[in-house]
Amino acid sequence: MHSYIASKIYTEISHLPLEEIKEKHKDKRQNAKAAGFAIQFGGVGATIARNLSIPIEEGNAVYNGYMEAFPNVKSYFKICKENVLKNGYIVINKITGARVRFSAFREYLGLKREINQEFWEKYKAAKELNDYENNPIFIKLKEKLISKSKLEGRFERASYNFPVQGTAAAMTKIAAIYVFNEIKAKGKLFNVLFPLIVHDQIVLECDKEESELWAKIVSDSMVKSGNIFCKSVQIKAVPEILEKWKK
Repeated sequence: MHSYIASKIYTEISHLPLEEIKEKHKDKRQNAKAAGFAIQFGGVGATIARNLSIPIEEGNAVYNGYMEAFPNVKSYFKICKENVLKNGYIVINKITGARVRFSAFREYLGLKREINQEFWEKYKAAKELNDYENNPIFIKLKEKLISKSKLEGRFERASYNFPVQGTAAAMTKIAAIYVFNEIKAKGKLFNVLFPLIVHDQIVLECDKEESELWAKIVSDSMVKSGNIFCKSVQIKAVPEILEKWKK
């Protein structure tokens, strides 16, 4: 995925196979990876630059390249922001109907009502006073603006990220159910062990002779679960067979 994003951001490597990008253009792939994760949380060029310790100009170039490569992201973010500020909750996805509500949304609505034309007149008048920055009235008004802005930013960033993370979590949970049902159906309870689920990884322990079989079962279960949520693009799952768990 990160190699694919890199191929879209950097046109000079767009013709290369993804494996070659992964092996020979690790810096560009890392930039693309950082952009993908940062933008999901509402990050911008400065965020990418800070996370990668690169110049702000380069961070902005990566951000702009990402947005040019995926032009519908901005319109999607706009819809997410409008919905959460209107409703006070985020719909994770329409398949499960799961929602996340914000207890602070009532506070946000109160601030939104309070910051009206009369508020701005008071704010402007207070700002015209000498030493206004130390004026209690100005300080109080400014605090309300900051509080509203912080709440908006919190809701907005969550609206971008929660549907992605939440849907990925649902996919993994459903895949785990498929795997567990296979363990039961094959009479392998307490023989094939299910020690860990880590983010988007399902970890099984089994006899070495059966590792190929269970690798396929896990992979097929994850692809099957992904197909429930993603209709136009198939989510792939690549199994690894190892002697011990690899982070």
